[in-house]
Amino acid sequence: MNKGRTTPSATRRRRRTSRRVAEIAVATAVAASCGATVGPATPALAGGSPGPYCAGSARTDIPADGPAAASRAVRVEGGFYAQTGLYWPPTTAILCQEPPNTHHPLFRAGRGGCASGTLPFLIPNDLGPVVAGSPPPWGTFLPPGWYYLGNDAPPGWSDLCWAVTKPATS
Repeated sequence: MNKGRTTPSATRRRRRTSRRVAEIAVATAVAASCGATVGPATPALAGGSPGPYCAGSARTDIPADGPAAASRAVRVEGGFYAQTGLYWPPTTAILCQEPPNTHHPLFRAGRGGCASGTLPFLIPNDLGPVVAGSPPPWGTFLPPGWYYLGNDAPPGWSDLCWAVTKPATS
């Protein structure tokens, strides 16, 4: 008889249970620390330049040029905007609504790079080195309508293709 001693199988069971409890505790701690580190952040993006934070939640994501860009056009309220970031996939521009500045153009027409039936407008492209968390200092005017990112802008600018109504899916 086994007076007060545990059997080898009981010892193994206890070790397995202890190991499982330890694994669960470690997994829980790792998950909690990731949640605490990440906090209420936006979902991870595969690549790009996220740009500074847009003040007052005035951020708009605009799809980039490509075969389906016009059909994915996004509704934008009229106002002054600057491009502050870019991420992919799919390639998407981040716009912040910004105040106008009388030392910079208030309105600028684009050169092209848009599908027929849309007009190009230029906004400043502030993707250079910036202080983290600082918004771009100014924007150019965009009328209300549907937009997607064009592909024929001069350096320091971004082309946005504008339509009064949402472009049809081809």
